[in-house]
Amino acid sequence: MKVTFCAYDRPGYVGGPNAGLRRLLPDLKKRGIEAEGLFLIFGEPAECRTIQALEKSGVPCSFTHYQDCTEKRVRWLLKQLKENPPDVFVPNLMPAAYFAARWAREAGIATVGVLRSVDRFHMDIIDEFVAGRPEFRLSAMVCVSDFLKQEVESRNIPLDAVVRIPSSAPVPEHKVRFDEKTLKIVYVGRFVEEAKRVTDIAKALCRAVGEVPGTEAVLYGDGIARPSVEKVLASQGNGLPVRLGGMVQPEAVQERMLENHVVVLLSDYEGMPLCLLEGMACGLVPVCLKTESGVPEIVEHGRTGIIVEDRGDDFVAALTRLRADASFFEKLSTGAREKIKQEYSREICAQKWQDLIERLAASGRGGHKPDVAVPLMLDLPPVRSGLSREDQRAAPFALASATVKGCFKTIGTGLGAAGKSLCKGLF
Repeated sequence: MKVTFCAYDRPGYVGGPNAGLRRLLPDLKKRGIEAEGLFLIFGEPAECRTIQALEKSGVPCSFTHYQDCTEKRVRWLLKQLKENPPDVFVPNLMPAAYFAARWAREAGIATVGVLRSVDRFHMDIIDEFVAGRPEFRLSAMVCVSDFLKQEVESRNIPLDAVVRIPSSAPVPEHKVRFDEKTLKIVYVGRFVEEAKRVTDIAKALCRAVGEVPGTEAVLYGDGIARPSVEKVLASQGNGLPVRLGGMVQPEAVQERMLENHVVVLLSDYEGMPLCLLEGMACGLVPVCLKTESGVPEIVEHGRTGIIVEDRGDDFVAALTRLRADASFFEKLSTGAREKIKQEYSREICAQKWQDLIERLAASGRGGHKPDVAVPLMLDLPPVRSGLSREDQRAAPFALASATVKGCFKTIGTGLGAAGKSLCKGLF
């Protein structure tokens, strides 16, 4: 039984979705499922950490450099599926792969989308590939939160399966303990303003360590907002125990987590934040703003963490109490760790994926090898605004020229060596 996941990779990239793949695919392999990866990459493959980590774990990966238009990406993906067809195809976060899923499904391959956030990108995935043109409809959808699952189900479109499978986190043997001297606070994530509000987090941490004695903070990560964060730390954090920790590879995140006591997430919205799962598995107490998706499912105020009303007074008050009350800290720390053990461990999440893959494969093509079509003309829906950052279509003239070339190549192949030579000369 084989499953193929799609993803992007580039030098230095350590985002949550790829960190999840670096755990999930080897876990599926250990369970007897032949897991593979199809990657569109930026930069040199030897510097693409996810590909290197997967192949080191025995998970084969095929890749090509990111082409300049969606149509080229779709064709490349279809060619890979034609040469090496899986039982289940997972487009993951790649619009071109969602389009390619149409022809994979027509060939008898089950197709599975993945929803990881509540942003416009993911809502357009639902609108296009669940509620859009029937021929582009997926077989199933995996949602990392109950909120996202309800979003899919609200469309009232029959799929083979709509399931909640969150991201997972390893549970270390030991958890953090309260420190009478210092309460250490950590943020781990992308340095971006949209959703994460990282500059506001930096300001909140500067204020907190300035007002709550015996606290210190560190921010791990990188992104386009890093200069803004550096500016905040240089001004509002000048002379305070708050610093940047740099980038951390996925396999080392929990090592850094275990050096701290509180994990902070003050985002406007999330899907199912991996940094919280990883931190809570270590016994860190999460302090978060409430979001529609993700946070309310794992952070129960006063039991597994603290939900604050703002990034100001209420945030500072939460840290003040954690710093002063060891028994309260230990209660939340233990509750957070148990929550991950019981519902979000690697074993639990891998089992859910295994159950879904086996279910879809069993209702699939009945043992016949699929013949995935690679059409000369791709009849794709119009570009949606939420997907446009990764869905760049070819200019009409370039598309027509490529199609004519493809036709002559096909004709030339049928005519033999002389035909190939003639048709090659025409272009």
